[in-house]
Amino acid sequence: MSHNVLTSIEPGAFHCRLGKLHSLDLSHNQLTSLEANVLHGLTALRLLNASHNNLNAISDELAHLANVTILDLSHNTFTGFDRGVIEQIPHLERLLLHHNQLRHVPKSIKQLENLTQVTLYNNPIRCTCTDAWLRHWL
Repeated sequence: MSHNVLTSIEPGAFHCRLGKLHSLDLSHNQLTSLEANVLHGLTALRLLNASHNNLNAISDELAHLANVTILDLSHNTFTGFDRGVIEQIPHLERLLLHHNQLRHVPKSIKQLENLTQVTLYNNPIRCTCTDAWLRHWL
């Protein structure tokens, strides 16, 4: 579904007959958000590529992606995460967040025991005293 100039996806669009889908490429579209229940039903999904869109928030919609191992959200306009979203993807191994507008990284990211790669470059991350853990974690 990449390179299709999609601006939105209807809730439930992937619900029927796609329960075995392992990879979903939504990159290079014009999506600004993933509305509630858009990804619902994709229980076998391992890879979600939503890079090169205009996504501006990481919402609890990602909580439906418990089995995802690779999540590419690079080249969007994210400024932060909704509380508790990232740790709801326990099998996550690669989290690509470069080229966004992130100002901080949630400490809960440390709870992801399988995480081996996080890309954060080209984000205006502010390193304050409360973010000192990040320097040690990296």
